[in-house]
Amino acid sequence: MKKFFWLIIFLIPINCFGISYTEYGDYQYSFSEVKESDLVEVVKEKLYKFYTYKKSYGGYFKEGENKIDYPNKSDDTIVSSFSEYQDEKIEEAQNRIIEEKEFTYYQKLRGIRYITFKYFTAIKNYIRLSTIFISDVKIYYDDKLIDYTYTDEGNVYRNFSNNKFGKYNTSNGNIIIDLGEEYDIDELKVEIFLNSSDTIFLAYDLYLNYEYNSYIKYITTRIGQDFAGDYIKEIKIDRNMKINEIYVDTNIYKEHFSYKSYTKTLYRYQDILFRYYKEAKVYLDGYYFDKVGYVKDKDKFIYRYKYRTRNIVSEEKKEEEKVETKKEEYPQNDNSRQVLFGMIPLALVGLGYFLYKLLTDKGD
Repeated sequence: MKKFFWLIIFLIPINCFGISYTEYGDYQYSFSEVKESDLVEVVKEKLYKFYTYKKSYGGYFKEGENKIDYPNKSDDTIVSSFSEYQDEKIEEAQNRIIEEKEFTYYQKLRGIRYITFKYFTAIKNYIRLSTIFISDVKIYYDDKLIDYTYTDEGNVYRNFSNNKFGKYNTSNGNIIIDLGEEYDIDELKVEIFLNSSDTIFLAYDLYLNYEYNSYIKYITTRIGQDFAGDYIKEIKIDRNMKINEIYVDTNIYKEHFSYKSYTKTLYRYQDILFRYYKEAKVYLDGYYFDKVGYVKDKDKFIYRYKYRTRNIVSEEKKEEEKVETKKEEYPQNDNSRQVLFGMIPLALVGLGYFLYKLLTDKGD
């Protein structure tokens, strides 16, 4: 009889109680693992870090000649300045622009500073004279008289009227005139004066130099002039003279024998330069499912979870709630689970205890 008493005690809750659950709350998130249960709903998802590349630009370089810390070539280009023109052909290279152009250059014979008269020969009435009287030498540049200095040798009688020149031995006499600076020969005019009214043939060597050195044969000639009743003779400097052509560059050109022009092909180049850059990864803060315009990188799991609570409800209270609901004619919209079989775990414990007592208490 005692055993049946315990059985009734433990089975009573089956009909007297029920279990209900509330709705789940809002989702919460955690990077730490969350275990699922009947009170916790868990969704495990994979998120990712996302990044983009940030470019830092350096300078412009010829292709392949960039700095090592800027390894990437962009499409941004400029063209370098042209090199200086040069005589030699320029070697072709990738992304190189070569220009060749024909130029006209002008040159003129180097100017004259020193005028030398030497090796005089004087003849009068078919008789060779041992001396010759040179009274003056006048030199003009662009029709303007030049003031000069001179030295001489073999002068046996000075011209006291102007204290210049005089009578010279024809065997060793010479005159060296210093103009003080170089003059272009195209505008240079020389006049020689003899102190004689007789007809005299005078011959002499004329050296025109830019340095005080008679061994430099720049422009040389042998001049023979007849002084017939006039004692002034102009010395013309022209192409008939023996000229050791020494030219200097000039920016102008004159129609004169001392000037010349020529053409020459010169070369220059410019290179196409590329702008180089380097890249660095820039990460977004946090983790995401996806990010348009960004690159996906390392992943990480996130746990999305939400809680609900469990309520134990008596049958009597449940009936009251049903009646109240009918009175208000409110539709049932309770999503809570109703477990009508009551507190099964508790009943099972009681049943187990009853069976244990039944088997062990034989005396009853």
